[in-house]
Amino acid sequence: MKKIIFILLLIPCFASAQFVANRTLIGNIYGSPTAFDTTGIYQNLAVSSATAGWQSDTINNQIILANDYEIFVSLQMKFGTPANDKAVYIDICPWFKSTSTLLATDQGTVTLPTGAHGATTIASPNNLVRAAVINCATSKLLIRKSFSLKQVLGYVPDGFSLIITNFSGLADSTINIVKYTPLN
Repeated sequence: MKKIIFILLLIPCFASAQFVANRTLIGNIYGSPTAFDTTGIYQNLAVSSATAGWQSDTINNQIILANDYEIFVSLQMKFGTPANDKAVYIDICPWFKSTSTLLATDQGTVTLPTGAHGATTIASPNNLVRAAVINCATSKLLIRKSFSLKQVLGYVPDGFSLIITNFSGLADSTINIVKYTPLN
């Protein structure tokens, strides 16, 4: 009788250990955070504009093979009075693999995203996917936002790039961080 009671007392322990093991297997495995090359982002976001912005390099998921990406954006805004929309917009440009090249989603203009970091001009409306709006309620504000690529798009494309526009009425400073972390 004591053996039966002892075995019955151990069953919850094994079940709990099995749950922990299963939980570990279904959790995310994080890759290394990687910074986008933000050269020029300061100049491209220095003026508040609904259409002039900065584009990141394209991340080719055909090489990385991640199931999702966590994206983090941190921008230091300068002194001034917030105006216009009082916001910075982050859009995703999904890229589609066609044979050996990646094709960009259009940004509503004749010029497609290049896949290289630098200045870009978008139109309104466009076919980019709005990932985040970062509100700028006061000046000299460090604004930050993180999001999941899969949560925004509902899938992970063959490649993606970010397009950021500053329509806050505030100038951007030189302290900017834009990173992505592959998740598997």
